[in-house]
Amino acid sequence: MKKHVKDVSYTTLNQFVTLGILFLITVVIARLYGVSELGVYASWSALGQMVSGLFMFGFDASILRQISFLSGKKDRDSIQKLASSAVFFFLGFGLLIFWFLIPLSWLPVDIPANLALLLCLFAYFRVLNAIPSSILIGLERFKEQALLNISSQVIIFSSLFFVSSFEQFFYFLAFTPLFLFVVRIILIREYLRLHFDLKKVISLFSFAKYIGLTSLFKLFYAKVDILLVTLFLGTATTGLYSAGISIANLLTLVPVAVGTVMTPLLSRYAGESNMKKTKGVLLVTTRYLAVSSFLSALGLLLLARPLISLLYGEAFIVVETFLPLLIIAAMLTVFTTVAKPLFWAYNKPHISMWAWLMCTICILPLDLVFIPLLGVYGASIVRVLFMTLMFFVMGYNIYKLIGREYVETVLKILVVMIPVVTLSFFGVLFLFIGAIIFLILMIVLNVVHLSELRMIFGGK
Repeated sequence: MKKHVKDVSYTTLNQFVTLGILFLITVVIARLYGVSELGVYASWSALGQMVSGLFMFGFDASILRQISFLSGKKDRDSIQKLASSAVFFFLGFGLLIFWFLIPLSWLPVDIPANLALLLCLFAYFRVLNAIPSSILIGLERFKEQALLNISSQVIIFSSLFFVSSFEQFFYFLAFTPLFLFVVRIILIREYLRLHFDLKKVISLFSFAKYIGLTSLFKLFYAKVDILLVTLFLGTATTGLYSAGISIANLLTLVPVAVGTVMTPLLSRYAGESNMKKTKGVLLVTTRYLAVSSFLSALGLLLLARPLISLLYGEAFIVVETFLPLLIIAAMLTVFTTVAKPLFWAYNKPHISMWAWLMCTICILPLDLVFIPLLGVYGASIVRVLFMTLMFFVMGYNIYKLIGREYVETVLKILVVMIPVVTLSFFGVLFLFIGAIIFLILMIVLNVVHLSELRMIFGGK
């Protein structure tokens, strides 16, 4: 448990700093260049991430899972064969990907033509970088992973202040994944050798096909509305919408970090057939993620207007009107965060795939209707509907896998959340009172244990 907490601390630091810097990048772009340029940046990065995710097709997650399993067995020879085969395969496959990406400049998204080639390079280098990154995580070297990601984001953020034009900033964005790829290859060099085994690559794809489709549907949820807002409403509106998403996504910093750590941990427990430890980690993680994220959401709602005005400026103050919807959607992701590493660890990635497929089929058409009719409000409403549906689908499948303990835990939290949210509508004082009542009831209902808090924060 203590090792789990230590790994979470490294990964949480990584997520807080890297995603925090990504958040500050949107602030600086808005301040230095304006709303429309922020929209261009949001559309460019969204399209690059979607395309690179499509070409990875879950291969990186499959490597992570297998490396974690082999690491637990101390099988160094198999790790070397697997890592080497994966790296060499994507070095060659990546060249084909790059030439396939060139037609991106033809897509009907409002991105300047001179940035199209940089977008192709960005997607290509992201694909290359994902392999050694997954190997590092699979080996549970979270410290190196955190330092690398933080360093790269500091470089990107700093570049905003010395580039002579907005377009030059995209060169740093495009080539940073290449820099990370080279450094990570150096870090894992002891696990690389001149070896290529096509059978191992094919075996990775047999698991990756489910993860690949899942990742594709998740990218649709996270990015397609940004592209549709750009397509229907223009880059200026996209700038406003992406600012709201950036603020709401502050709530996902810790859940994303914890989910990253849980993947190799649960994979190891699955290899040991230890369901008791799996349940323990899953329930503790769900309890504390939900409680901390809900309290953070209340604080974010309280500070929304001054936060938007201070960071982005008065031109973005309209974001306050649809921000509560985006915060609700971000809160719901907390309950679905634990599902991915659980299903991957127990070789059931198809559950996530079918869940995301069903939700995408149900919700994506609503984006095509709501965004033209209601603008960013429509996009925000669809996000809430999507995550609500995912919450029920994922919750049901977790219940089938580990039993009623998960449902009982989630119900306790939700039953207390609803009246607290109701109190918050009556003003700031009631919001504070509601937050205190929520925390007290969490302790009374044994959702939060004082002994666990003492352990987490270093007490005896």
